[in-house]
Amino acid sequence: MKVLWALAAAFAIVGAGWAGTLGSFAGIVVVGPPEPGHWLYVEGHDHGIRRVNVTAARIHYGSDVPADARREPIPDVLPAGTYIRVHAEQGPDGEWHAAEIEILEPPTDRKNNEKKIGSPVTATS
Repeated sequence: MKVLWALAAAFAIVGAGWAGTLGSFAGIVVVGPPEPGHWLYVEGHDHGIRRVNVTAARIHYGSDVPADARREPIPDVLPAGTYIRVHAEQGPDGEWHAAEIEILEPPTDRKNNEKKIGSPVTATS
């Protein structure tokens, strides 16, 4: 019996080593350098910027976003100034891979003017 518990504990430790770090963070979409793939750049409250791969992300509006502020279908391009929450996993390479993106506040002209660095960033829904 002790052998089974030791074996189960060993598998749990090894399995935890293979899993990435799960995390959630919120911020404003900013435009990063042009590059291939589906990447999103999010500036957090501390002004740090995280790069997130959004290839497999499910994008949806948060419950606090009024119906008249929502666009249907949900855009596959999140413009600079969009306030979002990202639920992602950080891989062993340090890159974030989003599973879910919640739009907390659509962009306004004021935010777009403040955060516009280039063209919109492409994401998938």
